[in-house]
Amino acid sequence: MESARTAGERQLDGLKRELDQLLGNAGLTPAETREKARAVLESRQAGFKVGWLGSAAKTEAERERRLAELAADFAAQAEANLHVHVRAMLRREARDAGLGDAAWEAALEADFTAPGAVWLASLVKPGAGAGGDATLQYASELGSEWKKKVRKTALGRFEAIVASRQPERDAAVATLASSLGELSERQAAADRLRALDAEADDAARRLVGMLPEAGAADIAELNLPAPAPLGAQTASRPLPADAAPAVSLSIAGGETSADEAARAGERESYGASASAADMLERGAALLAPFPELARHRESLSAKAAQLRDSRFTIALFGAFSAGKSSFANALVGQPALPVSPNPTTATINRIVAPGADAPHGTARIYMKEADDMRSDLAHSLARLGVRERDIEAADGPAELFALAARMSPDDIHPRGRPHLAFLRAAARGWERYGPLLGTSFTAEGADYRRYVADEEASCFVASADLHVDSPLTRSGAVLVDTPGADSINARHTGVAFEYIKNADAVLFVTYYNHAFTEADRSFLHQLGSVKDAFELDKMFFVLNAADLAASAEELAGVAAHVESQLLKHGIRQPRIYPVSSLYGLEAKLAGDAAGRRQSGLADFEAAFRRFADEELGSLALASARKQLTRIGARIDGLLGAASEDAASRQASAAAMLQAAESLRAAWMAGPPEAAVQPLVEELGEQLYHLRRRVQYRFGEHFMTAFHPSVLQDDGRDLRKLILSCWLDLKRGVGEDLQQELRSAGLRMETALGRVVGRQVEDGIARAGLGGFETDSPAAPSLGLPVPEPFGAGPDWDGRKLWQAFRSPKHFFEREGAAALKNEAEAALFQAADAWLAGIREDWASRIAAAFESELQEVAVRLSAELAAYAEGVRRALETPGSDDALRRLQSEWEGLKSGI
Repeated sequence: MESARTAGERQLDGLKRELDQLLGNAGLTPAETREKARAVLESRQAGFKVGWLGSAAKTEAERERRLAELAADFAAQAEANLHVHVRAMLRREARDAGLGDAAWEAALEADFTAPGAVWLASLVKPGAGAGGDATLQYASELGSEWKKKVRKTALGRFEAIVASRQPERDAAVATLASSLGELSERQAAADRLRALDAEADDAARRLVGMLPEAGAADIAELNLPAPAPLGAQTASRPLPADAAPAVSLSIAGGETSADEAARAGERESYGASASAADMLERGAALLAPFPELARHRESLSAKAAQLRDSRFTIALFGAFSAGKSSFANALVGQPALPVSPNPTTATINRIVAPGADAPHGTARIYMKEADDMRSDLAHSLARLGVRERDIEAADGPAELFALAARMSPDDIHPRGRPHLAFLRAAARGWERYGPLLGTSFTAEGADYRRYVADEEASCFVASADLHVDSPLTRSGAVLVDTPGADSINARHTGVAFEYIKNADAVLFVTYYNHAFTEADRSFLHQLGSVKDAFELDKMFFVLNAADLAASAEELAGVAAHVESQLLKHGIRQPRIYPVSSLYGLEAKLAGDAAGRRQSGLADFEAAFRRFADEELGSLALASARKQLTRIGARIDGLLGAASEDAASRQASAAAMLQAAESLRAAWMAGPPEAAVQPLVEELGEQLYHLRRRVQYRFGEHFMTAFHPSVLQDDGRDLRKLILSCWLDLKRGVGEDLQQELRSAGLRMETALGRVVGRQVEDGIARAGLGGFETDSPAAPSLGLPVPEPFGAGPDWDGRKLWQAFRSPKHFFEREGAAALKNEAEAALFQAADAWLAGIREDWASRIAAAFESELQEVAVRLSAELAAYAEGVRRALETPGSDDALRRLQSEWEGLKSGI
């Protein structure tokens, strides 16, 4: 009772603790903000003036400009690091309290707006300096004072939310008090009953004492066993040890022990997806006689078919020469793929099971479309510094090739040279392979290897499906050998991300004792950024060529180093497997089980099978169980309605249909602004933080592009090389932004799915349709565009760059590199800010449209299901024995669910 009375106080105390923790962790004044704060303090110093003459108007304008810059920056920090999280807390509590309409959301937005320049200026202490200590003190005060304001406002909101639920708590206390009163009355009655029992026992003893003594024989006859308590069962005696039955299991190859039987049971559970499909098909068969449940029957059948027909996709990633193809060959147990693809021309190779029209050893080659080939040529030319207008003016491939014909590798940044090699290979192969663009055909043997490994042919190939008969492919697996993380193909980056997103398992292969390349690091960072967006950890890391280790200790040390590097990219607790794919393949071909174990391949395959069959299978079973439970609730609802009288059934069905129609009309009109706003805020937060992460890595990008090994005074044309370095910097930063944006898009898809699901649940509950839980909306695929960040500039000419460079000595040993780095960072991120602003507007519009589409789809489905329910009510009224049929279905359905 006391706990119920103080529930509101305890809730508020918990919210205060959560809020204080959030405020404590929110950083509002990072280094760039403190620098702007220092500039403001400097402008407030006595004697501050602008220019030689220092006119009052110019000086005041500069003060206002600096203050406005600080206000904009502080507002961005407060919004991304504090306001959005406080609003999320308030929305969560308001939702639980049944609040959160449009007016409430508008008031919430108004409560947490960024502080203005006037407030920032008011915290500048008279006489404060502009040094380091003064700046730190001012920045600290900005953060602490704003947090106080936010805390006060948020607590006021929390108190109002908690107070709004006081009637609910009072009702709960009253219910408890009533229940306690009833319990007290029952306790008193029980006490009186025990007293009467005691009096009866005393009277019985007195009566027994009045009887004459009985003989021993008589007593023996009366010495009966006491009756067992109601519901008790007689315990059976344990069997003697020698009578225990032997446990054995007959399998192919002979008898097995009990331990092996248990392991066999585990192997049977590996077919969890097939078991789930069986259950769903049985459920669909049970629903067949009930027209009112036809949509559910169709849903079960479709899901079962999907489980049976689905393929298990394994995507291999890693840099060129990491041993991906060699490892793929070890997995399938035969040398199917060429093991040395040229890095400039790698294609996407899929290893799939043979078919009636695709025998073992044949491959289907898919050539690029003509437009895609031109885009690839244009992309490589742009990476080499060719102006966009010259590329667009080129009439046909011959003129495109001519743009790069006179280029020398010595004048190109090392990371641009593969693009030149690609262009030259395409020029050599154009006459033979150009006419094949847009076609597909079958190849095998040497022809297949030529199309995937010979640079003059493979640069025209989009992908290849190699048909291989092996245990892996027969199980339904598709093994995808992706281009290296350092592929020059612009589309490969997007394709790789789609495989990360959609593949059932992701395998990253790295070569023993090789340092991660820049492309590796970028790819691993992307893996780390999306790892938590998946239901399961589907990533495996293979340390290939483990046979190069001199000892087990050395191998363990290398594996530990790889793990530490993965941790730097946000990948925690990785599954790392040292493997020798060379020896593993040899052992498989020779049937050498001991060799497979020694190569490390057996351990990897065992762990991978556990993942595929148990972890992924458990998801299929959980999904099937949820679907059957939801339909079971619908059956219970129909049976409950069937037990009512005719008038009540009709009234209940009519009320539900009316409520559903109101809900359908609301959803067809689109989601409320209050539901969309959290997504818009999350999008803004995602874009803000991705920009900060890329800017944090800018120094690494700069040093990689303007590396001393590239800009040596060794007779090469340094003016061309410095321009090449600038282009490489733009490429590196631009691709980093795009990679981050793809990850943000995946997180927004997850967020949209979560918000849509919650909106559907809340709408159904408010409409009084709780018994009509509809199928959860499928995870949305937004297809959010990821455009080129620096397509509109900045474009610097060689003269500007040469002024900063002058010579290697000036650039690397004096202030040249630092000055250019600062100027390049400012220019690139000014362009990035404009790009991100456009992304935010475009994505917000697309997300809102997808939200509306998802709700409308659910509305249509719910209307159809409720119409079927009304038909079921009508049928129950008109069909004799329908109640009995539903009861039998209910019983069979419970049995079906218990089998999962």
